[in-house]
Amino acid sequence: MLHLWAKSPDPPDAPPVTLYRHSLDVTRQMAEYYRLYEPRWPVPGNPVCLPRVLAYAALTHDFGKVHPDFRAALLPGGRRFQNRHEILSLAWVSCLDIPDNERCWVESAVALHHKNLWRLVGPNQPFYLSPDFGSDGTAVRRLMEGVNPGDSELLCEFLRHAGEIFRESGWSEFDCYAVRPKPASGQLHYIRESLERVVNAAQHFQAARDDFGRLTAPLPWPLRYSGVTVRGLMLSADHLASFQPHPLKNALDKVQTVKEIIAATVPEFKGFDSHQRSLAGQQGSAILVAPTGTGKTEAALLWAARQAESGLKGRAYILLPYQASMNAMQQRMVKSFAPLVWEHPEQWDTEVALVHSRSMRAAYERLLERKYVPTDAAKEAHLQNDLARLNVAPIRVCSPFQLVHLLFAPKGVEGLLVGFSQARLVFDEVHAYQPEVTALALTAIRFLCEHFGCRVLFMTATLPCHLQAILHQLFGSIPVIRPDSDVLARPPRHELHMMPNGVHVLSEPSIKAIEDAAKGGSVLVVVNQVGRAKKLSQSLRRN
Repeated sequence: MLHLWAKSPDPPDAPPVTLYRHSLDVTRQMAEYYRLYEPRWPVPGNPVCLPRVLAYAALTHDFGKVHPDFRAALLPGGRRFQNRHEILSLAWVSCLDIPDNERCWVESAVALHHKNLWRLVGPNQPFYLSPDFGSDGTAVRRLMEGVNPGDSELLCEFLRHAGEIFRESGWSEFDCYAVRPKPASGQLHYIRESLERVVNAAQHFQAARDDFGRLTAPLPWPLRYSGVTVRGLMLSADHLASFQPHPLKNALDKVQTVKEIIAATVPEFKGFDSHQRSLAGQQGSAILVAPTGTGKTEAALLWAARQAESGLKGRAYILLPYQASMNAMQQRMVKSFAPLVWEHPEQWDTEVALVHSRSMRAAYERLLERKYVPTDAAKEAHLQNDLARLNVAPIRVCSPFQLVHLLFAPKGVEGLLVGFSQARLVFDEVHAYQPEVTALALTAIRFLCEHFGCRVLFMTATLPCHLQAILHQLFGSIPVIRPDSDVLARPPRHELHMMPNGVHVLSEPSIKAIEDAAKGGSVLVVVNQVGRAKKLSQSLRRN
């Protein structure tokens, strides 16, 4: 199978990625995702062996790349393969003796791992499931006529060794599908039957509506959740294995471990305060209201670990409003929870992913600080930015816009939803957004909590009463945790002083007030004009 390719050589002088290698990589990556999330089949009365469905979908998803025209397209200057290899892959799925209740799930994962369902039957795709299906000149006819019978038999032989492949890839034991003694080439009717099963199965995802578009029956969420799980894991495993296969791990999953790390890394640690102890034992969503400087971040980390101990398998998301705070949080999380990669910033995003509109620039700058030459830093920063957006790191630092993005059904939304499945969401500074952004973010969070098993911790130093009422309206009577009086009595970390009206910032009383304050610690002076700031800086330096 060395002559069967899946990916172009990168760099051009490197050997190509073979179909054999890529199939094994995706199968192994799928096993990693299944082990991480441990998803269960949610549809009652329709038992499906989900590990078997996912394993076979991963193994066969790119078999259609056996077509010689696809291989030619991977060569330098090769002509683009203007067809769909995933449709051809169904020919070998049809060689498997799959139970009826599992067949359409394997076929759907394979047929839709690149493009959505409508691309099978839409007006711009006349060659798939149209009256002309299989006739001369159609895309599906060109797919089948191009396959070499010897290559087809190689893939059938590959399937006969599926049990061995799954064991080596880390899957637990399950009964493998028998392989039918038929060649896949020339089986056009099998492909059509597969596509029809995929389209017919999709009709069960629909919700009954009246003439005005109003729901007349509940949405079939167990079935929809199954579809998101199967397609989402297929997309995730394929994308990550294509980038580079990675082992997947958990983080913030033991309260005691988090306590020990906090005690060892927080300067002048003197023990855990009341609100931190409360959240270390809080199972379920909550609201934390505490002043700045009282250890809200430490409390959130303990809360996230407690959710993992109570059964959540998902990732930890730290949602912050400002890019500077996101950058600083990534550094803090890496230094505390992934110290082995602290001196290797090119590995940070495998441990703590940073995702915002300028995260590539942040990666570039930290690489320059470690003496990377600019060209190498730019290339590595691009790779790190891509990796951060894949479901690799057990901790992700980002903004709530990552959640809002889900509401607009972007391409591959199932993969994004799987990434949020069973997630522990720490929503810091919940009061800091425009009302429209807050509304969208809370809508997305409620959706994830209701249908994907997420839990959320809202944190703020200032919780307006109307926002608290909204949170209780959307999420029920979740507890509001506040520090005890001894914590509130401590001196504040920051004090804000505003010059009274009529006192110019460059006046002598103003200069003296700033200098007196500086005798007791660091002072940040804020003015509203650049020129005025320069004059103030000069005056302070002279004095």
